[in-house]
Amino acid sequence: MPNAQVVADRFHVMSQINQELDRAIKSEKHQANKDYKAAKNHQVKKTLELRIKALKNSKYPLLKNEQNLTERQKEKLELVKKISPKLREMHQLKEQF
Repeated sequence: MPNAQVVADRFHVMSQINQELDRAIKSEKHQANKDYKAAKNHQVKKTLELRIKALKNSKYPLLKNEQNLTERQKEKLELVKKISPKLREMHQLKEQF
């Protein structure tokens, strides 16, 4: 049996990274909506509303290369980074790669 080789090119690695980042975005949105529905306290609901609003339409600012973002997308990215340490770290690692 011949030796098997694994080849990882930049396109496929970035594709996998973006898929994982997209899953994390969806997970954060789902959790925020779930927490909002379960919240009883008005202040907690208000905070979760802000979180949900920040996560809405955040996919492309997180997935696009940072240097290619519009000003509006840059603002959205900064907002997402403030409300989600997990997405901030994932985006930072993606950009470093």
